[in-house]
Amino acid sequence: MWRSLWRSIDRFSLQYFKYVINELRKIKVVDGHNRELVIDLLQSIVELVTYGDRQDPSIFEYELLFMDAVVSFPLYEEALKFAHHGDKMIQTAICALTLSIYNASDDMVYQYITTPPVSRYFSDMVSSLSKKFFHLDALVHDAEMRTRQKKEEILLETDKIVDDLYYLKDILGIGESRLSRAVTENLLRILIVPILLPLLQMGQSNILNALLKVLASQPPYSILIQWHTGWFLRKLLICQGKGLSDHNFQLFNTSYQQSRECLQKELDGCWFDHIPEAFRNEWANCKAALQEASQCKDPFFVLELDVSQQTTDGDATSYCAWQRMVDNVKVFILHLQLKSTISKGELLEEPLLDSSAIADSSNTHASNGASASFGSEVALGSGISCRISFSKAGIRDIYLIPVAKKTSGKVILAEKHPFRSQRGIVLAIAPLAGLIPKIDEDHPTWLHLQIREFEPKLYKSKVRGHLSGKSNHVADGRWTLGFPNAKACEAARLSILEETRKQRSSVESVLAPLLQNSCLGKLSESEDE
Repeated sequence: MWRSLWRSIDRFSLQYFKYVINELRKIKVVDGHNRELVIDLLQSIVELVTYGDRQDPSIFEYELLFMDAVVSFPLYEEALKFAHHGDKMIQTAICALTLSIYNASDDMVYQYITTPPVSRYFSDMVSSLSKKFFHLDALVHDAEMRTRQKKEEILLETDKIVDDLYYLKDILGIGESRLSRAVTENLLRILIVPILLPLLQMGQSNILNALLKVLASQPPYSILIQWHTGWFLRKLLICQGKGLSDHNFQLFNTSYQQSRECLQKELDGCWFDHIPEAFRNEWANCKAALQEASQCKDPFFVLELDVSQQTTDGDATSYCAWQRMVDNVKVFILHLQLKSTISKGELLEEPLLDSSAIADSSNTHASNGASASFGSEVALGSGISCRISFSKAGIRDIYLIPVAKKTSGKVILAEKHPFRSQRGIVLAIAPLAGLIPKIDEDHPTWLHLQIREFEPKLYKSKVRGHLSGKSNHVADGRWTLGFPNAKACEAARLSILEETRKQRSSVESVLAPLLQNSCLGKLSESEDE
């Protein structure tokens, strides 16, 4: 009725928009006398927000009060006052209005509505939904209500829940990351996780079995999924305080063996020399991740069960190989800790590594090659004469010197010292691991070597400095060495392989305490089937 007084004024004008908002501000309580007016006002605002700025751009400007950022949003704030009103028509109007705002907003508005205290709307909304779920559950299990009234009440509550879920689905469908996070985080924190975690304490063996199947699956899930599964599994084992059934025991041993085999394959990879260091670097973080309390865990971990492992699009660079090696180390650490939890009820404090096989840099000298650096002198006694062409320095006569000392290994290119015939000056150094020496098929005197250009320590410093926003890793290098004859070329290849074998053997000795016991023995106490 009140609209008829404004027929002479453009319904999509700024003047009309101001009037509608001011009228809504005057209403403090919705009752039977003003219910229709509130609904009419809200529906008018929805139309204005959706279509008004096409007629008059100043309408959207009026919606916000700007300083350096959005500090007030009167339209949105007034609408939220009626967000939890029991009247279905008012709720429908509020949903339509907020969705219109979410669809039409810009970056600063999204920042405003997803920042406390305004963002409390999302937590209040999910809290209300949670109460409806528990109320519905109580209705379903109420033995005293076996009447038609119960059925009608259940249907009514179900309709309310469905409406809320569709509303949340529409918000997520907008595709704005901050909105999606605000909704999803509250859904997980307030609704989903509080419902799921108590189920883990009910001693249901099918849950434990499902978790073990995830760990033992082939092909394996991503490392993220395996770690979240392991975290759940450990929580469940602690809650139950029981051992595993025969079937679940076999599943875990299968999973353990798979993780062990993946780690052993890395001993043939180009980063086998970094495996002991990866264990030392990752152990504490992995242990802390398993001990993380459920209250502190990021609720978004549930969503990651649908995230597949990142692909490298066929990228075979040393960086990708390094990342794969670290991931396999983390997965094996997970299985070691789960194994300790199952057998002893506690986590391992430190990785069981044989430190006696690790190279000690304090006992090496630059002259023996093991700790040689660019420009230093080395003995040429074991060096193999060859030639190499540098892009800026031309062809140089050099000596190839592969050398391994315990877990450390490198290949040295040295030029003969001008005054000392048995000494050389180091021109270049590369890691021994990952060289993969290969004789050229068409030129049997040429030896190709792959060179790791990626440096993990430099990468970690960039991560700590937040400088690794983009993946811009240096491509791997390649050396091609020319030898006097095919026999010398083959001798150089075999020399590199022999030194690599020595280095790998030392790394295997370091890892032996971790790898020697592959599976669990059957425990006496088992879970109930």
